[in-house]
Amino acid sequence: MDNNKSNPIPQWVVKGNSVHFRNGNMVKFAGKRSNDFYLIMKDESDSFHVNFTINDNTYGLHTKDEKTSERKFLLNVYSDVIVDLVRYWQKRKPEWVKEFPSIFYKRHDEYVIDVNTNQVPNLRWQKGICDIEPEDVIPNALSKDKIINLKFSQGLIYTQLGVCKGMLMPHKKSKKLIQIDRALTDMVLNSAIGINALKESIKKEYKNYVNSKKTQNA
Repeated sequence: MDNNKSNPIPQWVVKGNSVHFRNGNMVKFAGKRSNDFYLIMKDESDSFHVNFTINDNTYGLHTKDEKTSERKFLLNVYSDVIVDLVRYWQKRKPEWVKEFPSIFYKRHDEYVIDVNTNQVPNLRWQKGICDIEPEDVIPNALSKDKIINLKFSQGLIYTQLGVCKGMLMPHKKSKKLIQIDRALTDMVLNSAIGINALKESIKKEYKNYVNSKKTQNA
């Protein structure tokens, strides 16, 4: 699948596909129009789901009770807002964005996982937005050769304990790597989306769904 330049869509987001996890959760990929991509996340045992939408201009998120068709829209943000925030903080905190020749990555001890590869949906995410289980770090990490030769599209940088330290992107024309610290990522997500409040809103909506289900079954 080709990546949209303004909103890159990872190659693992293939409409019609779904990923099923051992704990009973699943993620399904859909989208009615060619430029719309839906990530539908749910527990397969109930009718409540969370839908994250990406299109040409916006990112959106809503919850839905599939039995009643009741929706609650929790997020609708223009993608340009996120880009503008990155530029703003890059000027305010230039140390959060580093550019250097790719060969220098030989000296780094971190692990990099390409977020566009097919194995990404199978990673076991921890409570943090970007953190993963330690056992998933080394088996999914890129080799130093692939990093140095810029044979990836966008990577997340991890410690061996699965803690995300930021992003790594190749600039093939200059043969350099661009490293974005986790501090900038967190700042942008909290500024544009209010990620912590958003997570609490999703939890609240799911609790409301569970409580209403119990009332109906009483």
